[in-house]
Amino acid sequence: VLARRHYVEHGTLRYFDVRYADSGELAKAVQKETEADGLVVVALVDTDAERKKALLAAKAPPFDERPDVLVAVVRPLVGLAPDLQDVMCWKWVADNTPELSHDSYASAEVARQLAFARRALSSRLGKIAGLRSGAATEVEWLRAGQREHVPPRGGLSALISGICDQLYPDAPQVTNELINRNTLSSAAAAARMRLIEGLFQASDQPYLGIDPNKSPPEKSMYLSVIAKGAVHVPNGDGFKVVEPDPDHDPLRLRPALDCLIDQIAEARGERLPVTSLLASLKNRPYGVRNGLGPLLLAIVLQTRGHELAIYENGTFLHKFGPSDFLRLTKATATFEIQHCKVDGVRIEVFNQLAVSFARRVDARHPDLLDVVQPLCQFAAQLPDY
Repeated sequence: VLARRHYVEHGTLRYFDVRYADSGELAKAVQKETEADGLVVVALVDTDAERKKALLAAKAPPFDERPDVLVAVVRPLVGLAPDLQDVMCWKWVADNTPELSHDSYASAEVARQLAFARRALSSRLGKIAGLRSGAATEVEWLRAGQREHVPPRGGLSALISGICDQLYPDAPQVTNELINRNTLSSAAAAARMRLIEGLFQASDQPYLGIDPNKSPPEKSMYLSVIAKGAVHVPNGDGFKVVEPDPDHDPLRLRPALDCLIDQIAEARGERLPVTSLLASLKNRPYGVRNGLGPLLLAIVLQTRGHELAIYENGTFLHKFGPSDFLRLTKATATFEIQHCKVDGVRIEVFNQLAVSFARRVDARHPDLLDVVQPLCQFAAQLPDY
């Protein structure tokens, strides 16, 4: 079931999976993992006693702690017996009457009757379960142990849109279907990589070096995410890549960027796997799609590269560029990020080293990596002896 209004307003296509469960096995329906943003669990009951049992189960663990699960308790389904019997009878005729293979007229009639019976059963079940707009009011909806009401306008889709608004208040508002999705096409993935290459190598150029007279797919990503999100802004005669200001964040990128930055800083010098960083963006309250997550990480690495150390297979990378980021997207589990900060007594030693070794930086004091990287390059050029 799609959250249509949420998609139109926020740009991210979210949906809930639908699972049917016997009244006595509702908890099993939520044990299996899903890629969806939530679940609709329809409790199937045959009697009023089973219905009461299902209502009690929907208010107990694990449902009372799952705001992303919507439970529908339908009225008893005994009334569906005639429709179900029609389907079963016509299916038996189709499967057990060999004469139909020689009688095209009778075979077509059986196929029509079977299709008609299935449509009738599906229609009645859909109305009873309340999965369509204008559904019966006899269905009781519960979420986190509380009753929910399906809006008369928009039906279940409108209800799920409201739930998604609550679950993902800090989600970016990116209206680009090429990148704001879980699975990218090969063309979209290549375009994202070219855009990231521009972030690292052409941040001072208009359009990140993209030809303004052409319209490749990365240009639409640039316009809808980087430019519209106030990430690439004028800087004197050129441009620079920045993190959006909290007071001017048109696409609400700042909460997701802060999520990455805070996790790295709170590790206090410990290395964090990139997989865990990207996974945290997918969780509530961010709900960032897989296609957008690496681009947000690239923005952080570009703006804070002077204080973030990147490790591949445990080895420090003294330079990190587009080719390294391409490997990161292909083998994310082999990369780690470490926050480098000097304080306390060590700051005096660092200041002396910075005078001798730190590379020149503009508008800020040298950071740890400004000293470490030149030292690494110096050591790498020494003769073997």
